[in-house]
Amino acid sequence: MPRRSPGEIRAELPVRGGAGTRQVIRGLSAATNRQIAMFEVLHRQPPGSVAHAYRSWATALHEWPDHGSNHGHGSTSWRDMHARTLLEGVASSMRRAARREFLDAIAPLDARFLARTLQDPSAPVSDPWWKRRLG
Repeated sequence: MPRRSPGEIRAELPVRGGAGTRQVIRGLSAATNRQIAMFEVLHRQPPGSVAHAYRSWATALHEWPDHGSNHGHGSTSWRDMHARTLLEGVASSMRRAARREFLDAIAPLDARFLARTLQDPSAPVSDPWWKRRLG
């Protein structure tokens, strides 16, 4: 019986999730993305959920009109607020250097959110700052 080549054997093996299949946040170091992946595992989040939350927060803010424009006001859905809450939870669980890098990546998005919203005077003080804003 002829021997099969290693390539034929590998072609029949099931595809494994490798390093290339994990969703990461571009611009962050490998160490920071590793800590994000560990957060997802420890908190039973689906792989890539933090990267999805980051993109969701960024997309929601880019779709908003400028506060001074006459095109109406943007609104932030509960999904966008959940995304920002998840990002805050990740940041609080990271080591100092990774947290600084992660918050530096989120800072321009938060600045855009702050510039396009107003403080809600009737919001409970116990809510996080992003939930105490009016769109």
